[in-house]
Amino acid sequence: MNAANTIVLPEKFGFDCYKWFDEQSFNALRDGRHVELDCSKVSYIDSAALGMIVVLYRRAKEVSASVLVRNPSSYCDEVFELTNIYDRYVCEMQ
Repeated sequence: MNAANTIVLPEKFGFDCYKWFDEQSFNALRDGRHVELDCSKVSYIDSAALGMIVVLYRRAKEVSASVLVRNPSSYCDEVFELTNIYDRYVCEMQ
């Protein structure tokens, strides 16, 4: 198992973060590494950002990597619960 690569999500995680998140995701998975999403600073997340997380999970699955949510802010935790992100796409949560 390769070491995890952490992506620290910004306070406002939305469509305008697409290019940045796509590059971070690509780099994290380039060597089949496991990805940790640090969600501690997130105070806003839109549907485009949720879609980006889904795409990350699918890409990770293709290379036998995993996605782990770390330190979700209370807002982020609530959004992930309401949208079933935890149940459907992100395999672990700490």
